[in-house]
Amino acid sequence: MGFKRLWQACCRWWQRVWQRNAPVSAVPPALTLDPVQAESILMELLAGIAEAGWNRAAAQAFLIQKSCSASTLATWLEQFGAGLEPGHHDELAHRLQQLAHLQYGDLSQVAAKVARHLHPPPSNLPPAPPPGGPGGAGGG
Repeated sequence: MGFKRLWQACCRWWQRVWQRNAPVSAVPPALTLDPVQAESILMELLAGIAEAGWNRAAAQAFLIQKSCSASTLATWLEQFGAGLEPGHHDELAHRLQQLAHLQYGDLSQVAAKVARHLHPPPSNLPPAPPPGGPGGAGGG
């Protein structure tokens, strides 16, 4: 009887040691999102950042809660953004820029890229002078 209890105690100890040393993943496995799910998650994330002032940790916690990895959402966002026409989505571009400022890896990089696509920065070149204006041909 004593040996059996000793053996069980050793087995339980060994299991606890292995459980303690098992790697714990903070990010759930990547899931395939359908477009409606992905858009919903993105819009909730952008609203949390813009309206509730979420930081990177809060954004990460939200994605974990939704069982969505940042890389999965980034992949979807890149495809989604490519289908949008520039100049018609100023609010979305602004919110994506806010996501980009969180510096949340690939997701922030893709958000910045899509924001630039939707709302390209103005050109720094001065406007061309009108023909025949001051200093133009025919002045005199």
